[in-house]
Amino acid sequence: MTSKDLLNKLGFFWSFLENIRTNLPEPTRSNYTSVVVQSYDFIQLELKDETQQLFLQVKYQIQSKNKLTLCNFYCDDKSIAPPIKAKAMLLLGDFEWETKSGEKFNLNPEQVEYLEIANRISALSNDMQAFPSSYVRIIITAESLTLEQNNHWNAKSRNHIDSYFLRNLHFVVPLNDDLKDQQRRKIDSYYIGEMEVFFQDRSAKANRAAGDKIMKQLKKEIERYSQ
Repeated sequence: MTSKDLLNKLGFFWSFLENIRTNLPEPTRSNYTSVVVQSYDFIQLELKDETQQLFLQVKYQIQSKNKLTLCNFYCDDKSIAPPIKAKAMLLLGDFEWETKSGEKFNLNPEQVEYLEIANRISALSNDMQAFPSSYVRIIITAESLTLEQNNHWNAKSRNHIDSYFLRNLHFVVPLNDDLKDQQRRKIDSYYIGEMEVFFQDRSAKANRAAGDKIMKQLKKEIERYSQ
């Protein structure tokens, strides 16, 4: 499944969450921002303030037979929790990642290009599995889209000191100008246009083949974009 198709599926949940947020009374509406997190078969919708304090969390899981189920619900304001939960329950039912979404996640041509670059780089990670895309976690906010691919297999095992994986590959695509104005990080971060690529491979020497390929492709993409 391409990341663009996956984002279209997640775009429905983003619109649903933003609709809930914009219908909250002030100052609650302005104090909290929307966050959608997808990891494997879990989709989490959150409203947080600038200190990461939760106001709302709705967590869905896609279980066997492709059914979207509600596995956690929290709302800090108990007086409005029942109607919000009722809305969240309306999303339950049949759900398949592979089914095309009628929703379109709004991306400009430059952002689409960033996704394509990220896909080419992340495709070289052939020593791990993720589902439904090659990313273990996708985070959507109003400011950015973050695609994470991590392999920490046996990283904490004392029995695998010569065969562990400890690799992180993150792509951060700005969705508005707020993120572009922030100071760029330098340690383990690379930039392709406005997209930040954080890459770190501290795996055992025997397990750095995929990381070496990723770094080689990353350098190639940086050079290609700058031409």
